[in-house]
Amino acid sequence: AVVRHPLERVYSHYDFTRRRKEHHWHQRMQSASFADYLDYLASRSPARRLTQYDFVAGADGRMLVNSVLRFETIQDDFAAFCVKLGLPVLPNLGSHNRSPENTQRAEALADPKARKLVSDLYARDFVAFGYQS
Repeated sequence: AVVRHPLERVYSHYDFTRRRKEHHWHQRMQSASFADYLDYLASRSPARRLTQYDFVAGADGRMLVNSVLRFETIQDDFAAFCVKLGLPVLPNLGSHNRSPENTQRAEALADPKARKLVSDLYARDFVAFGYQS
């Protein structure tokens, strides 16, 4: 499985819903700030805002995957994974559908209130995958 820093993951989803007209949240997110989006997530039941951990661990808490790679270090992690399996290492995985960097994003990710809320909402991911909040 590949996981991503929870704050980056949440912001990416917020940005995705705003850019994709076909997304069912698109209209709602057009006038929403990142703080509004986080408040919306916080208002949803935990069953409606799954963590990454929920996708890779069973009900008993045991991991259902053999390896967890980090998006932030995907090239190196994937290379190590290939070596572990005795497969050839790809020189460059490349990337697709990358969101552009912008000042709004940087400001949103630096906001202490946003960081705290994401840390609280996705505490399982921070702990399970060793991310710093």
